Amino acid sequence: MLASQISSARVRGFTLIELMVTLMLTGSVLGFVTPPMRDMLMNTRLSIHVNDWLAANRFARAEAIKRGRLVTICRSVDADKGRDACDTSPAEGRTSSDWGVGWLIFVENSSNSLGVVGPGDEILLRQGELPQKVYGPASTKKISYNATGAPVGNFAGSHIKFNFDGKFERIVCTARTGRSRVLQGRSRCS
Repeated sequence: MLASQISSARVRGFTLIELMVTLMLTGSVLGFVTPPMRDMLMNTRLSIHVNDWLAANRFARAEAIKRGRLVTICRSVDADKGRDACDTSPAEGRTSSDWGVGWLIFVENSSNSLGVVGPGDEILLRQGELPQKVYGPASTKKISYNATGAPVGNFAGSHIKFNFDGKFERIVCTARTGRSRVLQGRSRCS
């Protein structure tokens, strides 16, 4: 009786062919699922970084209104390392117009030129560099908001495009009133 139980136990297992077919089907399914999952993760990461920039931009505008003073957000390489300077030179692996290098938000208390951090200026927020594949090219390198929350200078009615390694583009549009919004799937603010 014991011998018949052992032989029936062997019959219940998987054969090598069944195991190979199962692995092949699993591999095929994963091959179809992996690229869309990777794209979804990249798209989500980009959305997070764009929302960080949008929140910082809105914070700068709100602080300008609250304080009744000019508040500037500017590109700044090494802002997270304590460097209190707006920067117009490119960081390694970046272009000179890439907001992905990080930014500073400061209150314009000194008599320096607009958008230049001076000795009396108060730093409100620092943002370090975004991941290397996140780019935010724009012709402007700083945005200053006045006491009414309107952008000062040529940034009014402008935009900044963000992308993740050239894909999944988002456009942050800023109206002349200072309000910003994000557009997806468009190449221009309108």
